[in-house]
Amino acid sequence: MISREELYQLVWSKPMTKVAEQFGVSGSYMTRVCTMLNVPRPGVGYWAKLAFDKAPPPIPLPEARPGDTLFWSQDGQLPPPQKPQAPRRARKKPVHATAPKEATHEMIRGAKAHFEHTRSSYDRLYLKLTSAFWSISSARRHA
Repeated sequence: MISREELYQLVWSKPMTKVAEQFGVSGSYMTRVCTMLNVPRPGVGYWAKLAFDKAPPPIPLPEARPGDTLFWSQDGQLPPPQKPQAPRRARKKPVHATAPKEATHEMIRGAKAHFEHTRSSYDRLYLKLTSAFWSISSARRHA
C-alpha cells in the first residue's frame, strides 16, 4: 500500500514508466492512479529538460480534500474511506419569503388577468396574448 505523499515523491523522482514497472502496471494505469489520488505529475518532456537543467520546479502536492482517497494498493485493497465529521447544527425552519402586494412592480401588476385570457398557439409552445393586452400596454408606454 502506498500513500499519496509517497507516490508524489516517486513520480517526481523517476519517469512514470519506471514507477509503473515498480508496481507491475502500465504507465497509463499509474497515471490514472495519480489522478485518483490527486497527485500532480511532471509534464511531457520534463525528464529531457531536467537533463539540461531546464525543467520547471515540481508542482506542489495539494492538500487532501475531504473524501479524497489517500492510499492505493496494487491488489486493490484499500482502507475504508474516511468520512469527515462535520459539526451538527440544529435545524431551523425554512423561511418562505413572500413579497407584499404593494411591492409588485408596476409593469407586472395586472399581468395575471391578461394571461388568464390568452389562447394557445397552434403548437402549444407559447401563449398568445389577446389584442386587449397590447392596447393597454401601448397606452401605458405612451402615458
